[in-house]
Amino acid sequence: MQNVIKTITAVLVMIFLSTISMAQENNYNRQVGVDISSFVRQFFNTGSVSGNQSSYFFFLKKYKENKNTRFGLGGDLDLRFPDNRSSIQIDFKLGTEKYKDFGKHWRALYGVDSKYGFGIISNNNGNNALALNIGAAPFLGLQFRMND
Repeated sequence: MQNVIKTITAVLVMIFLSTISMAQENNYNRQVGVDISSFVRQFFNTGSVSGNQSSYFFFLKKYKENKNTRFGLGGDLDLRFPDNRSSIQIDFKLGTEKYKDFGKHWRALYGVDSKYGFGIISNNNGNNALALNIGAAPFLGLQFRMND
């Protein structure tokens, strides 16, 4: 059953990415992204741990003159039918980033994200738990732009 869910998720991500690539216009002040590192980690042992972050994140970034606004939405769904256990995790990220261009194609990114999330865990004994997460994290990134 988990293989079916993984396959469906992979197909949906590919459809999402192909729809975005066909719907481009000449307005380049927004960026849409998908973080599928947890999905790739299932097939390759990279030795890294994602911590308290959802497996899949969709990002929307709005560019401004020297500062960008970031929004992220992610989640996990874990259904274990033999154990009658299930959990759902939904996460939202909101942040700001600044950047510094150097060279013709390189950009350094830095900023802070705030994270809000909640999770629900239930089992066949009628025990349910609700978890709320609030946090913030700085980030640093490097971007290579292939064209202007």
